[in-house]
Amino acid sequence: MADELIMNHVGLSVTLACNLKCKLCAAYSPYQTKETTIGIGDLKKTLSRCFEVASFVEQFGITGGEPMLHPDLPELFEEMYSYLDKIGEVRIFTNGTIVPKEELLHVLKKYGKRLSFLIDDYGAHLSTKIPEITKVLDDFGIAYVVRDYWSEDLHCGGWVDFGDVRERKHTFESALELYSKCASPNKWHFCFSIYGGIMRPCGPIGRRLVLGLPVNENEYVNLFDDEVSIEKQREKIRNIYNATYFESCAYCNGMCDDSPRFKPAEQLTADEIAEIRKGTIWR
Repeated sequence: MADELIMNHVGLSVTLACNLKCKLCAAYSPYQTKETTIGIGDLKKTLSRCFEVASFVEQFGITGGEPMLHPDLPELFEEMYSYLDKIGEVRIFTNGTIVPKEELLHVLKKYGKRLSFLIDDYGAHLSTKIPEITKVLDDFGIAYVVRDYWSEDLHCGGWVDFGDVRERKHTFESALELYSKCASPNKWHFCFSIYGGIMRPCGPIGRRLVLGLPVNENEYVNLFDDEVSIEKQREKIRNIYNATYFESCAYCNGMCDDSPRFKPAEQLTADEIAEIRKGTIWR
């Protein structure tokens, strides 16, 4: 049908909490200063609203932070199973530190080949549970991929630094050029993330929203806004797909082929964490 909306990638962020404290975290997890876990009621509401707006999502992810920290994942996946006819593939992103509980594994097994884990390996000193995780996934017949962020052959060559999104970095012309090179719109056709009912096309826009900084209302969608019709929300998403740049690009370093790469998962020190909690480090 003409009004259907098929989306490439959507991730549901169930929490921004994480048991690692990685510098340059794309979800800004260690830089949060307030409660960041979304309750199961709001998660179910998000699923309902998401699949009212999207007719089909080719790849739907459960993300964080570290999603294995959420206490209600079995209930969430039971609920999500009812939307499986609107999903191509389900992925769970995890940092290799928490072994999924048996209650959750029994639910996930119902998804069959439609579901897999993406396990990020930051080395045995951080991703301490990968052997145990892969064993239980093998035992339950659940697919997984381990992404290497530790050896010399780093996944994607390493991490990028989006920079402090409070600071303007670009003119209109340079923001336009940055957008034309950024992998998010050009290689991935966006990996939309939903947090707290807000669907946003990239992490830096999400970070500006969390910080309460101005963001053009056409650069995100509030799924919980009952005053905006489903048709209007679909139109906003289509316009995001067709955008030539975002105003928010002026505050971002971008994720480009020529962006400097950094060692993944370097841990913040206790002193740096203390400064973040005091509000003197924002990133």
